Amino acid sequence: FWVMDWEGMIAVSSLVGLLEKHFFPKWLQVLCSWLSNNPNYEEITKWYLGWKSMFSDQVLAHPSIKEKFNEALDIMNRAVSSSVGGYMQPGARENIAYLTHTERRK
Repeated sequence: FWVMDWEGMIAVSSLVGLLEKHFFPKWLQVLCSWLSNNPNYEEITKWYLGWKSMFSDQVLAHPSIKEKFNEALDIMNRAVSSSVGGYMQPGARENIAYLTHTERRK
């Protein structure tokens, strides 16, 4: 994720603007697509946390970035709450609920 190498060379607000416009729309689209195709929620949780770990604390503290990660959590929660007729991995609802709770406390 090469754009994060720019941190320190450009203002955080500029970096956040780039992420909002070019990264998060595609990232959230991938998440939605993945969730619509019999997902493995453990993999999705690791994917979410892996991407989040690529961001510095300063970028993660920005309200717009928090909002985008919270949006992803909301999408994940809706997916496990409305598994219509499909197989749900044991513990998936609980694990996503726990992830959401712990992530929002940060």
